Parts: sequence; C-alpha cells; structure tokens
Amino acid sequence: LKLQFLYLIGCLSSGRARESTMQTLQVVQRRWCSASVTVAKGLFAGRVPADSLYPYPAPEAGDSKAAVLSAVERVQAAGMDLKTLCGAFGEALDAAPRARVRAAEALGAVDLGTALAVYHHELACSAAAAPETAAAHAEALAQMRSGEHLAAFCITETSAGSDVSRIETTATREGEDYVLAGEKLWVANAAEARYFVVFAQTEVDGKKKLSSFLVDKTKAEGLTVAAPLAARGLRAGQAANVKFNGVRVPAAALIGEVGTGFKRAQSVRSDGQVRVAAALLGAQRRLLQAVTAHAADRKQYGRALRDLQLVKQRVAGMTMRLYATETLVDMVAVAAARGDDTAIDAALAKTFAEKAALEAADAAKQIVGAAAYLDDHPVAALANDIDGYRFVGGTAELNQLLAALKGLEHTGKALKSKSTATVMLNRTKRTLGIMNGSDGAHSSLAAASKLLDEKTTMLGAALETVLMKFGKKIMNEQIVVAQAAEAVGMLYSMAAVIARASAAFDDADVESADAQHEALIAATWCRECTLPLTEICEDLRNVYGARFGDLARIADHVAGAGGYIPTPPAGA
Repeated sequence: LKLQFLYLIGCLSSGRARESTMQTLQVVQRRWCSASVTVAKGLFAGRVPADSLYPYPAPEAGDSKAAVLSAVERVQAAGMDLKTLCGAFGEALDAAPRARVRAAEALGAVDLGTALAVYHHELACSAAAAPETAAAHAEALAQMRSGEHLAAFCITETSAGSDVSRIETTATREGEDYVLAGEKLWVANAAEARYFVVFAQTEVDGKKKLSSFLVDKTKAEGLTVAAPLAARGLRAGQAANVKFNGVRVPAAALIGEVGTGFKRAQSVRSDGQVRVAAALLGAQRRLLQAVTAHAADRKQYGRALRDLQLVKQRVAGMTMRLYATETLVDMVAVAAARGDDTAIDAALAKTFAEKAALEAADAAKQIVGAAAYLDDHPVAALANDIDGYRFVGGTAELNQLLAALKGLEHTGKALKSKSTATVMLNRTKRTLGIMNGSDGAHSSLAAASKLLDEKTTMLGAALETVLMKFGKKIMNEQIVVAQAAEAVGMLYSMAAVIARASAAFDDADVESADAQHEALIAATWCRECTLPLTEICEDLRNVYGARFGDLARIADHVAGAGGYIPTPPAGA
C-alpha cells in the first residue's frame, strides 16, 4: 500500500515533490535488491542490481594468481607436460575462484587444446570429490589432484549431449557391485587417463535416476578406449570414445549418494563454464597481440595497416570485446567466491566469451589476410581451436536457453500477481524514469549508465509482456528465450564494464590515462550495444509479429520440401 501511495504521488507530482518521491523509491529498491541477487537475475527482472556491481571488487589476498600461475609458467617453460599441468591445476582446486580463472586464462593464451584437457581433468576431480564418499576415494583423488594419474569425464553419448537426462548408459546393481554398460563419446584424456568419472542411469525406488561412479581403468575389465578421434584441432587431450561392456565395479565406486548424478553434473558444469570462458579470454588476448604486431609492421598503399580506418574499427572491436569478456569472467568469479548461485551468470559469460572469441578470430583473419588461411600460421591454428570451443560446456544456443529459462523463472515468480510490490515498483520506475544504473558509476560514465538503465527498463517491460503472454509455455518459445538471453548478456557486459571502468579512477589522479582509456572502452561499448538491444526489445514486444512468424514459415517450407525451393534464375 505504501508503494502504491508513492506511485500515485509520483504520477501526479512534478518538480521537487517528484524528485523526492524518486529518491524514496530508490531507497526502497535498495532495501529489496540485496547483494544476494546476482547481476543476471536482476537484469532478467528489468533492473540493474547496483549492490552487486558497486564498488567493483578490488583484488584480495586470496585472489592472488601467483601460486597457480607460477606452476603454469614453469610447465610452459618445460614444454607443456599435461600431467604436470593437471597437477598444478588440481592442487589449485581449493584456490579462490578469481585465481583459478586467471590461471585458466593464462593457459588458454598458450594453447586451447591443453586448456581443454586440463578443464576435463578438473571436471573429473571436482565431480569425484563428493563429501559423502571422499574417504572411500581418498587415494584416487590424491593421485588425480597431484597429476600422478589423469582423469576423464564421461558424460556425452550419441543421444545425450548437453541434455544429460537422455543418458542411456546403465549401472545395474548386482550384489555388492554395479555393472556398467554403454558407450561414452568425445572423452578427453581417454587415451592416457587411469580414472574415469562415469554418469549412468540407476534404479532408485523403481525409477531411473542418474548416478556417477569413479572407475579405475586398471581394475575395470570390459572398459575399452577407441583410437583418438581425428579432430581438426584441440588434440592435446586425445579425445576418444569409451565403451563399458559389462564393467563390474564395487559399490564403493559410487560418487556421493545414488541418484544424485544429475545435480552433480549440473554443478560441475556451471563451475567449469567460467573457466572455459577464461580460456577463450586468453585466446582473445593472444589474437589481439598478434594483430597489433602485424598491423604495425604491414603496409598497404604506403601506410601502416594500423592507420587505416577499417583496421582500426576491427582492432577497437576486438579490444572492447576482450575488455568486456575479461570483466564478465572476473565478476562471475567474484560472485562465486561470495557463495552466490552463479549458474545463470556463468552460462551467459561462457556464451559471451565464445561469441567474442569467434568474432575476434574472424577480425584477426581479415587483418592478417590470406596468410591466416595457412595451417602453420598461428592465427589460423588459434582460430581453428576457438571454433572447436563452440561445443565445450554446451553450445551457445543451449546455454542461452538454460540461462534464460532459469532467469525468466525467477522473474516469473515475481510477476505471478499484478498486485505484487515488485511489479508495482517496475511500473513506478518506468513512469518516473528512475536511473538506478548510475549509482556508483563515475561521472564520466553517466551517459553510458543512463543507456544501461534505459535498455534494462525497456527489456524488463518486454519480458513482462512475454511472460504474461506465454506463462509456463515460455519454455516452448525458443526464439523468444534465446533473444532474452542475448539481451541480458549484452546488458550484463555493459553493467560490468561501467562498474570496472568507474573503479579505475583514482580520486587522487582523476586524469589517469589508463582510467580514461578504460572509460572510453566502456562508454563506446555501451553505445555499440544500444542498437541491437533496441531491436531485440522491439522483437520481444511484438512477439510472433512479422519477424518471428516469417522466419518460422520459411523454415517450415524448406523442411517440408526437403531443401531449397526457388528455381534458379537461369532455369532448372
């Protein structure tokens, strides 16, 4: 009732009364929007959660990357030995999330294939470390974390990629043992691994539920590893298919409790996604360095490439996406260290990093030219490996769908009743034009912060319309859901870079060239995001208007005809 009263005053007032009402509503909003609301959840709800953004967290003692990176750097000098690397990262599993993502970034900048092999080893280590069975697996875990023996994470199957609910591998209880039967695909480290974390269907109270097992290959008769897959790149981990033909393992091989495999798979997947994003960040940094050097040395028409406008445009785009990716990854790591549920944020960060790296690879090839098409050129090799990361940690489309459905579920609960305070607050904000995004932002970024708040409010209104239209059936509207995730990902990047660039300003040195440079990157990035965000919001507001409906009809026509329909201009 108090909020409704404030709403009426705001609508009817002007001047100082209106300003006072806006300030009061901002205070109310801050009380409701605690730091426990992650940035992603806040944006899906149509607001910028300033308490989760400002002040941008300064590095703490636990964030130091020295302990992790020193091991990585030693291994780099020794020739990238995989076991030594896995040991370095395995021992760092208890390190602060910020330190771990920085280590993943450093490794990604050197070799994405090795980073992928280490990532899968980490997944297996994390999945196997269930508290309930830690004692039973103590010896194996110690060998895995030290890098003495490699580990493999076995989850993908012919009919079960990122959708782990479709796993067909079974684990049948027979006395004191379980018998595993099935085949896993794309298992990284399979050729060298001793330990395999295997996800399989088990029977629990008459129902099929996913469980996970730690299998020692040296004691697993019937476990066979096929020849390494002939992949275009990312060969460091020697991915291969693995068959379990009646593999008998003791009940002690069970990880955690029976039937908890699905939850475990989702948990380690979410935790690992931010490190996948960090590895792609490292690749972006390496690409930018290569392009910068090439553009300085190469001349066209009597001028260095770096002086040409179109080259500058590409370099600026690479720089902004690198800065945004770096900031997103860091913010998700900080949120994880806080104990927040970062499942949505990590999925969006991975999707953003993947898209940014792919665009950076394309820009780098354009700048380097035909040389980047040769197999032995570093840009060509790196671009090829980046392409392979489309399928690591789930495809972009899948991550967008999962992130948006979770985010919209959170928002939908708040919108269940039109009389709820959350809905009233959102409407009041739109009426009064409250700019909550400017809280904490540096004055030089006021315009960027205003853009952020305007687009966040616009998206909030569009998503409210979508949710009221579809309700629970929203899960069937993939285009709508993916568009929502795309928009929130862009808004997240805007909010992150504004917060970070604001923190770069030192009160004693407001004219710092580095701070000014960061502010320029942040402000320009926010402007670059404005047009695509506006288009997405318009599409969502007019859901299944001309654009969505026409796209669906074209696809249906082609599917019905079994291919391209128009007759060539010169005739059949």
